Amino acid sequence: DNDSFDNFYEYSMGIDPLKASVQGDTYVYDQTIYDVADDDAIDCWDVYDNIPEGWIDVITDPNNRENSVVKLSTDGGTKTGFRYTFQIPNVKEFKVQWRMKYSESCVIYFSCMTTAGHRYIYYDNSDKTNLGIGRYIHHGLDKKVTNGEWAIVQRDLQRDLLEAQPGNKIISINAFLI
Repeated sequence: DNDSFDNFYEYSMGIDPLKASVQGDTYVYDQTIYDVADDDAIDCWDVYDNIPEGWIDVITDPNNRENSVVKLSTDGGTKTGFRYTFQIPNVKEFKVQWRMKYSESCVIYFSCMTTAGHRYIYYDNSDKTNLGIGRYIHHGLDKKVTNGEWAIVQRDLQRDLLEAQPGNKIISINAFLI
C-alpha cells in the first residue's frame, strides 16, 4: 500500500494493511477519500435546509489551480444546511479528516447510528466542549478553523462519542452535514 507503515503495526492497530494509512494527530487511520471535488462526486451533496437559499459548486482552488474544491454558498451563514450522504454507510472507519476554509461561524455534524440509537456528533469553532448526554454530542474545534485559511481537521468519532457517552459505540456513519 506504499504508506511507510509496517503491515504488522497496521494490523495490530485495527487498520487494514492493504489500504493506505495516514498519521493523525495522535493515531494512524485508514485513508478513504469520499469526495475529490469533481462533477461526479457532487451528486452525493444536497442542500437539506434551503432557507435561505444555498448552492453547491465545484470550483478551481484559487490558491492551487491544479486542485478543485466543493464550494458551499449561502446568503444566510449557518442557517442553510448542506449534506454529504455516504452512498454506503461507513461501518469501519470512524477516524475522519476534512479540509475546510471558513471565515464565519460553522457547525459540522456527523450523522451516526450507534448502539444507543441515532446520534449527531458535531463540531464548531468554539473553544469549549459541552459533550452531551442526548442525541447531540458537541466538541469545540477552536476559533482557528474559521480564520479564512484552509484548515485540516482530524477527529476520532468513536473517541469523541465515548468521551460523552461511555459504552456507546458507533455502528455506522451515514452523512456529513454543514
